[in-house]
Amino acid sequence: MAGVPAASGATTCTKVASTSGSDAATGTDAAPYRTVAKLTATLTDGQTGCLRAGTYRDDTTVAASGITLTSYPGERATVAGRFWIKQGADRVTVTALNLDGKNAGLLPSPTVNGNDARFLGVDVTNEHTEICFLIGSSWGRAQRTVIQGSRIHDCGKLPSQNQDHGIYVSEADDTQIVDNVIFNNADRGVQLYPDAQRTVVRGNIIDGNGEGIIFSGAGSAAAAGTVVEGNILSNATLRTNVESWYPAGTPAGSNNVVRNNCLWQGAGGVHNLASGGFTMTANTVVDPQFVNRAGGDFRLKAGSPCAAYLAGSRAPAGLTGQSPLDALDPAGDTTAPPATTPPATVPSVTTPPATTPPVTTPPATTPTPPASTTPALPAKVAYQCTWTKTKSGKKVRRCVLVPVKAKAASVSTAAAKAKVKAKARAKAKARAKAAARRHATKA
Repeated sequence: MAGVPAASGATTCTKVASTSGSDAATGTDAAPYRTVAKLTATLTDGQTGCLRAGTYRDDTTVAASGITLTSYPGERATVAGRFWIKQGADRVTVTALNLDGKNAGLLPSPTVNGNDARFLGVDVTNEHTEICFLIGSSWGRAQRTVIQGSRIHDCGKLPSQNQDHGIYVSEADDTQIVDNVIFNNADRGVQLYPDAQRTVVRGNIIDGNGEGIIFSGAGSAAAAGTVVEGNILSNATLRTNVESWYPAGTPAGSNNVVRNNCLWQGAGGVHNLASGGFTMTANTVVDPQFVNRAGGDFRLKAGSPCAAYLAGSRAPAGLTGQSPLDALDPAGDTTAPPATTPPATVPSVTTPPATTPPVTTPPATTPTPPASTTPALPAKVAYQCTWTKTKSGKKVRRCVLVPVKAKAASVSTAAAKAKVKAKARAKAKARAKAAARRHATKA
């Protein structure tokens, strides 16, 4: 997969796996294991497991703390299947790997229920089948997860089901989403719902998702204490780049700040503040001028008005992992990354050039995307909600949009009941005949 480099040659491997190995082997360079499951099961705190180049088609459950899983030095491996860090598996680092989360159970992948997990320089997708990252859930609240220097893309079913996201921060504290490229996901690039606390979203390029980022909640819980700064949020395909939503009875989130970002067009407008729960300040609405957005090259062209916002970002914007500003310097970006906070000289909010589509104030209700630019949603949908308990014992309500089948207007209630009864009688008659035939055969 393009956009992220091979593993560093400085990596020291404790155990090794290869697609040509055997789980009956000893896990050395000369006698590698065959599966990721065997590799992770043999590692202990402080050890590193390395995967030789190739594709490993295993559902992987990490249960040990303090381990690192990476590609073999100078190579790049792909782990295909669900990847789950269980509750109690803390301080797990996953780096320099491709993670294709497509799995038979249609479960989110990677799923993080341990604390202090780190995903560094990974490429994450699932071929448009499900949610990709799920941070925290009823299986365990996640603390201090870091997703950095990675590409998260092409996650979630199409047409959109309004519930498949690139990064879903569900029940988690102090998550850091820093210096990533998050693009072409069916629904939200980043969803904060229902109980995401003190999340930092900084230095990312979040482009071409159904929506960029949403603040939300359920029951008495809501995303709070979020900082979204120094990002590009652009080209939302269904609604807007920044928005919020709170069901009836749920208080809006608090202390959520969106500041010093570059914003650019969405099917439903640039942003939607109608539901509240966040503030916006010192953001610029302007075309970021990517080198080749359609081809997955999100570096910025020379003269890009968004360059100052991403001055400290090391997001793998280019097809070989170059940083967003690499295209501005023909010699390449080889300097150490500066601080990730946007510089004090970041321009204030500006008006888009006259040649670009005008920015309009979004309506109070969630806008319906133009049919010409987005997949059609079901003609009629409804929220289906269930109550669950978090690890702390707090009850929260989770809701998803599901299609509602329309009733045939021409069929009366009595006729419908008669039809159901007739079908039941026919089935009973068929079962009786089948039983008679079996009896006759035995006789």
